[in-house]
Amino acid sequence: MRGQTQMPGQRDIRRNKRKCISTKAQVTWQDRMGNDKFVNARCFDISESGLRLEMPEPLPLQSQISLRSFDLRLHGRAAVKHCTKHGTKFILGVEFVGGLRWKPTSEEMEERLREAHALSSS
Repeated sequence: MRGQTQMPGQRDIRRNKRKCISTKAQVTWQDRMGNDKFVNARCFDISESGLRLEMPEPLPLQSQISLRSFDLRLHGRAAVKHCTKHGTKFILGVEFVGGLRWKPTSEEMEERLREAHALSSS
């Protein structure tokens, strides 16, 4: 999934530019039975309005999740926009909801994230 390329002639219709990251986020949600679930998910490809997560199980579209990442200084809710099986894991695209937005960090913060191995070198 990493390093996805566009097909020739295909336009990028995303609203916000993505930033390549590699860090963890605590994700919580409720399953179909109403049981609380929790996982430390790998996250990557963040933008102002959402990110991609690698999860151990699928979640239905429009499911609401809570997420927290200290490295990204991000805490809030998101909605599942897509879910694709990738090997034994699932790749979820989530869109932030409830006014949550991620702002790109300053150069100093980016350097600290690189040192913590949370941000890939571009």
